[in-house]
Amino acid sequence: MTDANLTTKQSNYYNNINPDLLAAIPLHASQVLELGAGAGALGAAFKRRNPKAHWIGVELMHEAASLAAHHLDEVIVADAEDEQSSLPWDAWQGRMDAIVLGDVLEHLRDPWRMLARLSTCLSPQGVVIACIPNVGHWTVIQGLLQGNFSYTDQGLLDRTHLRFFTAQSMLELFNRSGLKPLKMRGREIVVNQAGFERFAESMKAWMSQSGEDPQVLRSRWLSLQYVLRAVPAQTSATPRRLVIAMLAMAPSFAEVRTRFPIAAFGSLIDVEVHYFERSAQLPDLPEDLPKVFIVQRQLPASEQAWSATVQRLEAKGWLVLAEWDDHPVLFAPRIREIFERAPWASVRAAHGVITSTVRLAQAIEKARGDDHVLIFENRLIDLPPERGVKAERVQHAAPGLQVFFGALNRTTEGIALMHALAFVFAKHPQLELVVLQDKAVFEAVPIKRKRFIEALSYDKYHQLLHECDIALLPLAAHEGNACKSDLKFIECAAHEVVCIASPTVYAQSIQDGVTGLIASSDEAFAQALEALASNSTKRLAIAQAARQYVRDHRLWAQVLPDRLQALEHAWRQWRKLRL
Repeated sequence: MTDANLTTKQSNYYNNINPDLLAAIPLHASQVLELGAGAGALGAAFKRRNPKAHWIGVELMHEAASLAAHHLDEVIVADAEDEQSSLPWDAWQGRMDAIVLGDVLEHLRDPWRMLARLSTCLSPQGVVIACIPNVGHWTVIQGLLQGNFSYTDQGLLDRTHLRFFTAQSMLELFNRSGLKPLKMRGREIVVNQAGFERFAESMKAWMSQSGEDPQVLRSRWLSLQYVLRAVPAQTSATPRRLVIAMLAMAPSFAEVRTRFPIAAFGSLIDVEVHYFERSAQLPDLPEDLPKVFIVQRQLPASEQAWSATVQRLEAKGWLVLAEWDDHPVLFAPRIREIFERAPWASVRAAHGVITSTVRLAQAIEKARGDDHVLIFENRLIDLPPERGVKAERVQHAAPGLQVFFGALNRTTEGIALMHALAFVFAKHPQLELVVLQDKAVFEAVPIKRKRFIEALSYDKYHQLLHECDIALLPLAAHEGNACKSDLKFIECAAHEVVCIASPTVYAQSIQDGVTGLIASSDEAFAQALEALASNSTKRLAIAQAARQYVRDHRLWAQVLPDRLQALEHAWRQWRKLRL
């Protein structure tokens, strides 16, 4: 069965991935049940985040279920409301860490009964996650005011919808079903901004008489759907077990240290997260509520001024942690000049530090004079889609092999390496050098087939990696480099790009000849490139083994509970000392 068996509308519907629904599924959930699994797109996306999760999909349509079977661990074709269906309700009792209902409840005859039944299937830490269309959207209200409530083939008034909910009645639906909603987020998707502004203007008189906050009303009217997360009513869970706020002062290409952690923690129903860039407006919270403020790459003008800021936050109950992921000797000259105004001030004035490697932690502990440092090694939030076994990737001396070089601030070493590799490129015309950002290296290398790429966004950078086959990761042996992480290997490996890397840093992660190749000199880099260009079977085997390493060992899903506990412990210890 292929997408060709479905109409265009059906294919789009059944293959749809709701990013807000995906983000709300606990990243470390090991047992997931989805009603209305469609073609399995959501489950496939989650299993790239947590490959060890067991995802069970229930789908009414045979065509979509046939597609889902290629992505999910189990697929059952059934009407979940049919008492005569083959669904193993007894076997599911108390097992599910997450139950997902994406645009399903509005199609059910009795969603109250279904939610009550599903609540018994939750594990002790289980959560129900649902996305529900909002009939309180401005377009529906405007239609009603004009005397129109016409069903359509799709959208909020889809003719297959049996139930209609506003934000308030969604909460009532869960409460009546024995579930306690802890989080609710509107999906504000503006499809007609001018039309909405005219509608809002026409409602001004009513808005002023209603006594409601105009911004709350606007949000409610703009929300096409709501994503709700709920737990059984009898549980003691709260939405604020811990509050984590992240301020990214240098957000460019820092997703692994900023956005990824916030996304991971934000997938938990009992953790509240906030993300800011370059400036922050922290929420006003009870002083005794556990909360952590993480400040990434802060370069204050003076240690005294930053200490005063930390003290003001401390008075409000915030544990302030500096997020620091590079040794200052590696900073570009302009950044190094700013750093030298108040060396290490950010990490010294904070209550503690989060960093990425043991070696860097040692340098930070020396600067601070204590060991209040957490080591959170770099990890990806998810795997990219598999590239598959393409014919051109397994043929001997395959044409069009892309060789990636993106070692920033290492121009001298890069030029020397490219001269050493020139003969390999000449011998194997299928090799093309792809240089990211370093124009000096690109212009200096005596290689005919080469391509220069200007600075990219992080997403575009990963798109580029997905097109490449081999990556060159030279790293000279000095203290600054020794403090670096193996992130570039992890990123390349996830995309099935084979790395040829220096032993500095990478020898700790790469199993030579299995998940990559270690080269201790420019000549060794040339030999390794020659071997990969000549033997595509070996290259493909290494690429797949490297991706498997990331899949099994370097994703956030594998460490999320431990890292949450580490932050909670740090807050409790700090609080104990403070009191």
